[in-house]
Amino acid sequence: MTLLVQVMSYSQIKKEENILISDSIRRYIIKNKAKIDSLKKINYINRKYEYLDSTFKITISSNKFQTIIDKRIKEVKNYNDSLMVVLLYELKDDNAVNIAFHRILYSWEKVGFHIWETPENAKKISNGFGINHPYEFMNYLYDEKKDILKDFFLMMLTDKLKAYLKTDTFTFDNKQLLKTLYKNNPRRIKLYKKYVKNKSIHSH
Repeated sequence: MTLLVQVMSYSQIKKEENILISDSIRRYIIKNKAKIDSLKKINYINRKYEYLDSTFKITISSNKFQTIIDKRIKEVKNYNDSLMVVLLYELKDDNAVNIAFHRILYSWEKVGFHIWETPENAKKISNGFGINHPYEFMNYLYDEKKDILKDFFLMMLTDKLKAYLKTDTFTFDNKQLLKTLYKNNPRRIKLYKKYVKNKSIHSH
């Protein structure tokens, strides 16, 4: 076999290997996406947990807690660390834990950025709709299902945003509206600029 033929044969083999690898990666990505999409449909806020109560207070004894700490967690310093330990034990799936963790810790401050209110007022407004958790309230607002009270509330937010941007030309669905409100929230922008400035000062 000449050198040229050998090189061509090797090239063809590598090409076929790359096709197989690419196809394998593609199948994995599709399968993993389907799994994550399925996990996202689970209501982690109202789920019954063994060691979390309805307000997500951790209800496990210190002795039992020590036995369930995942070896990947090097140190438990605060509530967030402890919550991660409990979720890893209860859900036993990294993707599910990541989704549940961020939903449970979703804050009233973040809701406030979306609806242009203080965290305290955001909570009061949510309670007025009969919803007690920030993530659940945002999920409710995102939902396009018709609701007279919600539609009126979103209409007021739309008017507020139009006045702020000095325009009357945009039409958004609920999610687009709330994301645009978040992006343009003056208080959030001010806090972010302050954060960036402080970070820059401390990095020098």
